[in-house]
Amino acid sequence: MDRPLDEVAFAALQARLAAMWPTMTLRRRDEQRTLVVLSSMSVAVPDELLLLLPAYEERYLIYVLGLARAPRTQVIYVTSQPILPRMLDYYLGLIPGLDRHELHSRLIPISVGDWSHRPLTQKVLERPRLMDRMRSAIADPNAAVLLPFVTTDLEARLAVELGIPVYGPHPSCGGLGTKTGSRQIFATAGVPFPRGANEVRTVSEVAAALSRLTGDAAPDEAVVKLDDSVSGYGNAIVDLRGASDRRQIERRVRSLRPEDQSLDASAFLDRLEDESGIVEEGISGTDFRSPSVQLRNSPEGGTEVLSTHDQILGGHTGQTYFGCRFPADPGYGPALAEHGTAIAEALARQGVIGRFAIDFVVTRSNGSWGIHAVEINLRNGGTPTRR
Repeated sequence: MDRPLDEVAFAALQARLAAMWPTMTLRRRDEQRTLVVLSSMSVAVPDELLLLLPAYEERYLIYVLGLARAPRTQVIYVTSQPILPRMLDYYLGLIPGLDRHELHSRLIPISVGDWSHRPLTQKVLERPRLMDRMRSAIADPNAAVLLPFVTTDLEARLAVELGIPVYGPHPSCGGLGTKTGSRQIFATAGVPFPRGANEVRTVSEVAAALSRLTGDAAPDEAVVKLDDSVSGYGNAIVDLRGASDRRQIERRVRSLRPEDQSLDASAFLDRLEDESGIVEEGISGTDFRSPSVQLRNSPEGGTEVLSTHDQILGGHTGQTYFGCRFPADPGYGPALAEHGTAIAEALARQGVIGRFAIDFVVTRSNGSWGIHAVEINLRNGGTPTRR
């Protein structure tokens, strides 16, 4: 049986982060430090993404590039299955003119040997001998940090087991990264976001919220989003064109189009009733785009913009994340940074540390860009940013 998180022990570990921060950010490159990288998908993912889990686990191999700049840094990299040697050689080969053998000595790959579709962190916690191996590989627990994809109770428990802090928010902050939590933070931060309603479950509640959007500014479409979903798979489009009364709107809601094609409208609405979600107006206009800003909150209390990009979207209703282009268009890039900073500061007041991203939608009107925040991704995203 899983043991509950030892909150006292976890808090004591997290309290060490502020003093460790200059070392963790390479400000003091000659000091010893250990990065335990564990990109576990400790969140529900659609079946379509299961085949991509190896790529998710290996996406943070970029951290090995920091080995060249910090000669006393070691990286312990944990995966479900062994990383191909040629993959490691490729990453180390990106650092020309360096002793590859020496770099290999500071990169410690550890595999669980289990490719079941369960969170990697859970698989690690089930193996006491593997955790003993990880502890023995950490040169100094007082100069080590766990770098996860997302911080849930699993990652917090692993941090306690290893005796090192985790660079991420307390698991109790997870609700701030849901669709409802995002809208609440946007309101607190004072940034523009689409009109809509939070915590809806039933067709009647969705229709009531959409009825309030009718009038001169009525949108042609609305988006219903499951509260805790990723990559656009929990979204569905409601066509509102020509729907002028509550009964017509309800019929449109019952015929919504989920982005996840494995779900029909009825199945999506069943999930909405089970899980809760939001509904919001669809933002439309000339030159529609969906950019994102990546930020981090330090344990010292600071907020930093890391990068911006324009997302490449596709899929059944055009809401699935396929990739991105760096940086975001300079026409709205500064606004992304400004709004992102306001949101990051609101998250910091809630105790959020670590890396995260904020998605927006923008449209152009009369030569200027209108911008709306739509989602907080409270996790260590996969896009490359400076550290």
